[in-house]
Amino acid sequence: MSKLIQNVAFNEQNVAVFPPMRLEHRHKGTSLTALGACLVTFDEDGETATVTMEVDEVIYVIEGDLTLTVDGDGKSHVVAGVAGDVLTIKNGANVRYAGTTQTRLFLSFSPC
Repeated sequence: MSKLIQNVAFNEQNVAVFPPMRLEHRHKGTSLTALGACLVTFDEDGETATVTMEVDEVIYVIEGDLTLTVDGDGKSHVVAGVAGDVLTIKNGANVRYAGTTQTRLFLSFSPC
């Protein structure tokens, strides 16, 4: 298959669990070097542990409810999204992702 364009199928080996989220890394095994992509599903209601972003991220909410909590400047900043919304997170942010069961997201991030 051409390295210029690819249809990336599901591969169980590219699934990572970051409770309560399950991330399917769809860029792995492609020729992409600067852009990553994941499909995310919340297997249950809940919130992740805080993670410090090492990438810039764009999130499209496919279905469900997503809440991002970013800690910084001595405050917590909260942004909520529902199906059809696009949210962004800047590299360096300390963020927690919270969602309801079966919330589905498409993430794109750079660098990968």
